[in-house]
Order: sequence, then structure tokens, then C-alpha cells
Amino acid sequence: MRNLPPNSLLHGRRCLKGVLLALAGLVLAGCAKFPGSGTAGANTQVKFTMTVAGRIKPNYIYVVAIRWAKDVSPFDGDRGPVPIIAVPWGNGIVAGRANVFVKWDSAQFPNYKVFEFTDPIPDGSPPVNGTAYLTNYEEKSIPLNTRDIGDNDRTIEFTLDMSQIAQNSGDIPLLRTLQVNFLTMDRVPLANDPGSKFWDGIGDNDSVFGLGNFINVSLDSGTDYSNNGLPQAGIETQGDVPDPDLDIIDWTIQVNRP
Repeated sequence: MRNLPPNSLLHGRRCLKGVLLALAGLVLAGCAKFPGSGTAGANTQVKFTMTVAGRIKPNYIYVVAIRWAKDVSPFDGDRGPVPIIAVPWGNGIVAGRANVFVKWDSAQFPNYKVFEFTDPIPDGSPPVNGTAYLTNYEEKSIPLNTRDIGDNDRTIEFTLDMSQIAQNSGDIPLLRTLQVNFLTMDRVPLANDPGSKFWDGIGDNDSVFGLGNFINVSLDSGTDYSNNGLPQAGIETQGDVPDPDLDIIDWTIQVNRP
């Protein structure tokens, strides 16, 4: 998505902004392991990778946002995690339906952390008019495995155990589907910040119809998903953000059942 100055949006972008704001309102070189990470063992694990055209830039933010559901076809399944692109910024990262997100940020230690929203739209329920969602989140854990990022690396990679995604241990065997979005941004504006941000997310962000996309992942079988394979091949396009360090060009999600 191109830079979005608040006072110079084209009509199509205004419409696009309206759609996303409505959603918000309804709403390696090697591997490292850290204490406090998820519990490896009998649970399904999911490995995520995201690659940009340029490099992983130290002062940029890279996020994988995840919604879990206990259905094969989730309630309100056309609404998953989507990027926030303009005021009101909310949490500044993600809108729509989301439960957890993993953020790579060179300013935090370790660089990869799992965060959980304390106010998501409840699974299987519609949003309540006038209620704000995704306004608060807290640190949950650290991924099981992570890819170390060097000066010219362009891929983030990590693995989550289902204990890091589910709300509690009793929900782990009940989860059937994940909805996933890969997000990049040059900053995380908050509240009514008058500025704008450069960003990218899944889909062709130069198209009015390209936003609001995300990836549907079944947890019922060990399956590999990628931008080069079915069923969602080519969902992410190259060149839809002018900064190559933000431009997502590839992604993979690998479900590993016990």
C-alpha cells in the first residue's frame, strides 16, 4: 500500500479505508530456543515464514497475526485479521478478528515475542455494537524456534506450539482452523496520530478488492501452505508497497501434527 496521508486519499482509498475501519470497529542462520517458550510435545505445531523483497530492517516491525476458531468454517469466516491503515489507529497493528500475534522487533528482547489480545471478539459470536475490540494485549510467550536475523536476511521464521495459540490448555484439542495474516509496517501509530505509515499485508494492496485478505489454515491434517501452492497460490503480490524492506513476496505455513 502506498503512503496514506490523511488529507489526500483518493475516492477508492476512502472506500477502502472505510471497509477496514468498519472491520476495526466491529471488532536464518540458525535456530534459537528461550526459556518460557511453548511446550513441545504432544501438541500440533505450526511453522511460519515470511520473506520480503529487500531485507528485515531493524527499525521496522514484522507481524504474524492469528485468529483461532473451533470450526472448520469459522463463524463470520470472511473476517479475519486485517491491517490497520489509518486513524483511528486502535492498537496500530491489526484489526478484524484476531487472538494472538507474533511480533519481530529489534527493540524488544528477544526479538520474537507472542502477544495475546485480552479483548478479542469471542469465538462463534458477533461483535457487540459500540464495543471496541483488540485494544489491549499482553505478552504470552516466546516461540519454540526462531530464525536469527543477520544484516541482509530477508526472512523471519518461527514455530508455535498450540499452547501458545489457544486461550487455555482445554481449548487445544478443540481448535480446527487458523486465519493468518502477515503484516509489515514502518511504525505503529496509536490513537489519533495524524501521521501515516507504510505497510504491507496479504493481498494486492493496490486494489480495492485486494485488502481484507488472509490465509485459512486447517489444523485437521499436516499440510503445507505457501504463496506458490494451492489453495491460495499467488494471494500475495510483489510491488504493492514502494519500500522493498516492507514488500512481502513470499510466505509459508506448515502444520505439523503429533
